[in-house]
Amino acid sequence: MNEGVNNLLQKIDELIVNMVKEAGELVKNFIELSKSDPNFKDYYRDFTDVGVQIFKIHEKLHADFAELKECEGIKALKEYKG
Repeated sequence: MNEGVNNLLQKIDELIVNMVKEAGELVKNFIELSKSDPNFKDYYRDFTDVGVQIFKIHEKLHADFAELKECEGIKALKEYKG
């Protein structure tokens, strides 16, 4: 893989990690809102599902492209899995 493609792939990886973090923030905020209004529970469940799907894509990207640097998301996953 040439350097330009590898650099773009690395940037995509970083953007995915940021998306997962942002989804996590949304979940936290909707959980807080749902304490006073249960209608918000559906939102945090939906964003949790979205975050899981994005993370699965992220994990697959690392499995398919070994040249990607190990990012904080993959490090956390390895620690979680033991």
